[in-house]
Amino acid sequence: MAGVHFFMTADESLALAGLFIDRFGCRFVPENNPTSRPRELVTLDEVKFHIARETNYSRFFLLSPLWSKYPLYLQEHPSKRHRYYVQLRMGGPAFDWTLSRTVESEKTKWIVPGSFSDYPWYLRDESLRETFKRPDEMKIGFLEISRYIRKGGNKSICSEKGFLGPWISPKALEEFRNGVWLRTGDFHFEPKRKTKRT
Repeated sequence: MAGVHFFMTADESLALAGLFIDRFGCRFVPENNPTSRPRELVTLDEVKFHIARETNYSRFFLLSPLWSKYPLYLQEHPSKRHRYYVQLRMGGPAFDWTLSRTVESEKTKWIVPGSFSDYPWYLRDESLRETFKRPDEMKIGFLEISRYIRKGGNKSICSEKGFLGPWISPKALEEFRNGVWLRTGDFHFEPKRKTKRT
């Protein structure tokens, strides 16, 4: 699986959504849908409206005429009647994009990381028999988007344990410097200090 994780502000997420539309002609399928037919968002305003409604969590599967050949498949969630979820790696293919988001409590504010990923192979349909490799257009798209996400950013490091964490976008870095935490679970992150070359 190829993937990049990142801390990003809401404005930067919308800019990234705009890039998906302008550069790749992407259609956004939310992770969960009210019917078994995937709902496709095609304009930035539609994506923005969806994100504003789903304040706790937004995840999309990105279809494009450049790399998608088959329909996505949805399955009803057993404990959430009338909610249908996109089945990973089935149909498409499609990039998997989870938005970074800002959470606020009475005392503090923190940014939770998002991710952008795809897989080396996919299943053609729900028969689970025929697989296919991700198209070259997805490889090219992944590299371009990964560079965009990392551009001007910093790698993070866990404050408590010292392991490397998600990338920090330029505006998320500004937020961090203004007192906003970068956090996932119980761990906090900060910019990794660059080592000097001798």
